[in-house]
Amino acid sequence: MGTKGEIYRLLTKKKEIEQKIIKLQKECKHSTKRIKFVSSRPDGYQTSTRWTCDECEKVIGIPNPKDVDIFLRTNH
Repeated sequence: MGTKGEIYRLLTKKKEIEQKIIKLQKECKHSTKRIKFVSSRPDGYQTSTRWTCDECEKVIGIPNPKDVDIFLRTNH
């Protein structure tokens, strides 16, 4: 298989995986959450703090300044 075929196969598999993740995240109850640094750019050079679900890793909100302060004091 040539490079083009291999890339097509990998991109198809990537799309299938991304669709599965979206489905699982939609079904998740998001019962527990934590603040994490989340990349806001594909190259990973910029991050921001976000509430994420402990179970499915979905970003579910933006923490307020007080929550960020507590997070930074206790985790770093």
